[in-house]
Amino acid sequence: MVKSKIENFDFALNPVIGCLGTCPFCYARIYAKRFSDFWSAQQSSFSREEARTLIKNFKPVFMNKRLLQPLPKKYSRIFVNPLSDPLYWKYEWLFKIADLIRAHPEHDFFILTKTPAVYERNRALFEIPNLWRGVTITGDPCIDRIYREISFGGKRETGMFAGIDWIMAEPLLGNVKKHLWRFPNLRWLVAGPQNGGKAAERRVPHYGDIADIVEYCHAHHIPLWIKRRMMDCWDGTECRHVPRRKT
Repeated sequence: MVKSKIENFDFALNPVIGCLGTCPFCYARIYAKRFSDFWSAQQSSFSREEARTLIKNFKPVFMNKRLLQPLPKKYSRIFVNPLSDPLYWKYEWLFKIADLIRAHPEHDFFILTKTPAVYERNRALFEIPNLWRGVTITGDPCIDRIYREISFGGKRETGMFAGIDWIMAEPLLGNVKKHLWRFPNLRWLVAGPQNGGKAAERRVPHYGDIADIVEYCHAHHIPLWIKRRMMDCWDGTECRHVPRRKT
């Protein structure tokens, strides 16, 4: 458990490091290469050398020793997985992480995925009162088309949308507002600019896309957090609102 450098959270848990996705704007891979040696000591499934290689190549590794670390005494918003996606977690990892969350109802835990079908596949483990189920929506037409067809298709589409508690619109690459009506129980939205990838190739959020999010959240009384790095693109009211505790 470490103090979070992500401004809208208090702490980061990171019980798994690594992802099999191929997002072009991923920032986590950079950190994995930089800290692979240090992080390799926070697990016991592999030798230090094996774990270092896996982490450096961003292959999912269960950091089991992190689950033994003490949690903060005061209420905190804890981001479970800044450096992984639960879509690629093994069932036994998910089971142990869920047990930890259930054991600490005094905190709110926030989990994030690009494929919310994972919540349906493991419904019993994700339906925890103090767990916030989140999804990433970028607004990018290509990514969102694949995202809808693969993740949201089928008979359970309505259930998957209804089960989402919060949205991470980062990087904001297009119009996100057009998707928000799908989420009837949305309780928090966080928006930020592109962070990963080469600086010269990063896309700057469009002013109108930010304004649309602000308007929608205000109209529907949804707390909105606009990250500091995006304020260069937005001269409107500073939005740094956090949701009420879930339990």
